[in-house]
Amino acid sequence: MTISPRDTARTLWRTVPSGLRRSLLFKTTRLAAPAARTPGPPAAEPMVVVGPIASATGLGEGARLCMRALRAQGLDVRGFDVSPVMLGGDPAEPIDLGLPIQPGPGTVILHVNAPLAPLALLMLGRGLAKGKRIIGYFAWELPDLPADWIAALEHVHEIWVPSRFTAEAFRRHTDRPIHVVAHPVAAPGLPPRGVDGGEPFTILTPFNMASGFTRKNPMAAVEAFKLAFGQAPGGTADARLILKTHHVSAYPAGRDQLAAAIDGDPRVSMIDGTLGRAELDALIGRCDALMLLHRSEGFGLPLAEAMGRGLPVVATNWSGNTDFMNFGNSCPVSYCLIPARDPQGGYDYADQVWAEPSVENAALHLRRLAGDVQLRADLGRAAVQAIRLHCSIQGYATTLRSLLLSGAEV
Repeated sequence: MTISPRDTARTLWRTVPSGLRRSLLFKTTRLAAPAARTPGPPAAEPMVVVGPIASATGLGEGARLCMRALRAQGLDVRGFDVSPVMLGGDPAEPIDLGLPIQPGPGTVILHVNAPLAPLALLMLGRGLAKGKRIIGYFAWELPDLPADWIAALEHVHEIWVPSRFTAEAFRRHTDRPIHVVAHPVAAPGLPPRGVDGGEPFTILTPFNMASGFTRKNPMAAVEAFKLAFGQAPGGTADARLILKTHHVSAYPAGRDQLAAAIDGDPRVSMIDGTLGRAELDALIGRCDALMLLHRSEGFGLPLAEAMGRGLPVVATNWSGNTDFMNFGNSCPVSYCLIPARDPQGGYDYADQVWAEPSVENAALHLRRLAGDVQLRADLGRAAVQAIRLHCSIQGYATTLRSLLLSGAEV
């Protein structure tokens, strides 16, 4: 059996520790990718959206939302998918990538994490990137940027972020233009379930086990649920908690911790896997509240989507979601700040802080919501109005067009 040089190189590469592999990848691609000298060329058509467009991930969804919004404005939009190299994962519902990308003027919008921006540009090709304005749509979830994020900023002319929280992290390290562009969120404002047929009060907690178990903090959700409704056996049967996750098998330590916290409680169930948009909407429609006791959010898209459907949300009152959450439209949970330590490594920065939400305060919110249908209805209506004001699809499209084609400050 003959082993090819490529297979040998791949085998050797896998023997290098993952942290060192990432560092080598980031440094090598930064050296090879073109720098974006400011002020750079003006934005122009076509709009080239680069990201994990075919992946069912937050970054992939952001890229697809961007493409649809720009096309709704009548602009020439092309897509360039980098899923196979960057993220892989479960496939998303397909979207037309449009015409082939050509050299010359245009605008590239990168929906990737900042350290991977140089790699995305290299995949696109230096010849196709040349002469185009390069915009990075970046979301980071802590108050300050890591070194590999800072180093990558020289490869974009302009930065878009989804929240004021994220904007502040970037402004500490660059004088390049930064604009807050909130994700577009549908707000149909469906009516709450109410009380019928003896259905228990149902809470949904969504998270991705593979990439953010500690940051999304589902352990606190289980603890708050049991504190609110009692330990099993003996706790009230009129409440249940649904944990909607991805890739449970990717983080066995988190899976085991969660199983120990649930401790066989029949009121707590887990759904693992990727749901289509219709399936996810149907799941939300079967719930009375959404709870996310996160430690930090760059934006908080699951919270905004639930609010847009009129669902009361219980979430940590810190970071990106405070742009659209307040005590009049939701149930913000009190917290204290602690060092950001993450066993998975993605957010392990002891010199930075993130939130430790109060499970006692979350449990109080849950009990109030469970016992007051009118409160749920009132919060739901206020939530829909907040999302329509802050995250409307039309507002997003108008903002993009203004930033891209008129140069207006937004």
